[in-house]
Amino acid sequence: MSKVGKSEIRVDAFDKATGRTKYYEDRMPAGALYARIKHATIAHGYVKSIDTSAAEAIEGVVKVAIFLGYLILCSKQKDVHRVFCYHGAEHKTIFCYEAGLPLTVENVRPQPKHHPRCGTSFLFVVIIVSILVSSLVFPYINWQNIWVRIGVKLLLLIPVVGVTYEFNRFVGAHDNTVTRILSAPGMWMQNFTTNEPDDSMIEVAIEAMKLVIPAEKGKDQW
Repeated sequence: MSKVGKSEIRVDAFDKATGRTKYYEDRMPAGALYARIKHATIAHGYVKSIDTSAAEAIEGVVKVAIFLGYLILCSKQKDVHRVFCYHGAEHKTIFCYEAGLPLTVENVRPQPKHHPRCGTSFLFVVIIVSILVSSLVFPYINWQNIWVRIGVKLLLLIPVVGVTYEFNRFVGAHDNTVTRILSAPGMWMQNFTTNEPDDSMIEVAIEAMKLVIPAEKGKDQW
């Protein structure tokens, strides 16, 4: 009991005070994962499960942010801006054809440049569906293993793309309040990928459309 109540010199005190000794927070090995400490609300117990849904949702946010950022950056380029004008001409021509109007510049010009079955909408819905599917599947597999994660994601592309295709097909074939709400995000994304075309671009879109119109009437019905 000779040490009780007396100050003792810590052998590592000087080295820690001068920075010569490393704390465990100072060690950053390659490939280390960082986490936040969650303090228990009880003195003794077992951790049965940890809710990681918020952390997993970050991946989905990053996907949407990268996709949106990519479209915005591309739309700012002069050459791509012109390409997106042809994209708008394509949509206008398709609307004109589906309305049963003769394919002329005068009939095509006033048509909307946003189309519910656009590839931009399709890609956006693919990202959203993949996020939803991942949130349902990954809680039941060992997603910490990167090879397992990559393999499962590749396999999930099949149902994700299939569901997205059917979704876009349904939305494009019906025009009501529900489908307009469902297609609204994808239609908004087209603000970055479609521009108003000039008459020469519309003429190109009309000629391209004529080449793919089936000879048998009704074969292209959705």
